[in-house]
Amino acid sequence: MKQARFREEEPEEAAELIQRAVVVIKRAVEELAEIAEAGLRIARRAPDFDDNVKPQTPERRLISAKELANRLGISLVTVHRLRKQGLPEIRIGCRVVFDYERVAQWVDQRSQDRKVSVPRVKERPSR
Repeated sequence: MKQARFREEEPEEAAELIQRAVVVIKRAVEELAEIAEAGLRIARRAPDFDDNVKPQTPERRLISAKELANRLGISLVTVHRLRKQGLPEIRIGCRVVFDYERVAQWVDQRSQDRKVSVPRVKERPSR
């Protein structure tokens, strides 16, 4: 952005330019607000619009595979193995990130689906 420099003799001219800039900025803000409201009205007509979408909070932020491994207490190799088994991931270009809440739900669901069974001890035939 180009910055105007004024000599000390031109304070009236500087003040006038600043007032014009303020008016232009106010108009731009008003126009952006109108555009945003119009976009929201259009979006609300969409059948899949959810008015209750919550903004991403720090607890719901996307994390890397390394951070996921640290949180779950597993190795990075295990994270990559679990990805092949359906671990929920989000691809952003060539980068893979994870939503920790979705991963936690996936792990819980998987542990419920696969009820851990205690192996039976076979009786040895007596000699």
